[in-house]
Amino acid sequence: MRLLARLHDEGPGIDAKDAERLFQRGVRGDGAGGKGAGLGLAIVKRLCDLYGWHVSLAPGETRGAVATLRFAE
Repeated sequence: MRLLARLHDEGPGIDAKDAERLFQRGVRGDGAGGKGAGLGLAIVKRLCDLYGWHVSLAPGETRGAVATLRFAE
């Protein structure tokens, strides 16, 4: 059995064509507030790669974003 987790965010949202790019170091989404360095999702992606997990990011239905994590057995 695989464990699946979905995280919903209600921020400004993301563009579907940019979703994969946001996992690169130093990349921040358009309209991102704050003083982040664009490292958070890159770290998550690296951990997922190390453990054989899968992470994806997609726009929310009306706003925000949805991150999906699939954990290996």
